[in-house]
Amino acid sequence: MLAAQDVMTFTQALSLSGRLRVAEPKTLRHLLHTPGRITRSARRVTLHIQHDWPTAAELVDAYQRLRTALPVPAD
Repeated sequence: MLAAQDVMTFTQALSLSGRLRVAEPKTLRHLLHTPGRITRSARRVTLHIQHDWPTAAELVDAYQRLRTALPVPAD
């Protein structure tokens, strides 16, 4: 349980901004429960997020920040 809390806190600090950066897990529920679908095509994995969900834009922004903050894994 503590490992999950540490991962959530680390990810929240790295990728979120504004009110969500300091939000409690109960507040983050809408962000974490954003509907989406994972597809594979041409050896690429794509996450399709429901665009009209209230926190979809915040989730995409968080993903972009996290993607630039973490190093690219070696092949």
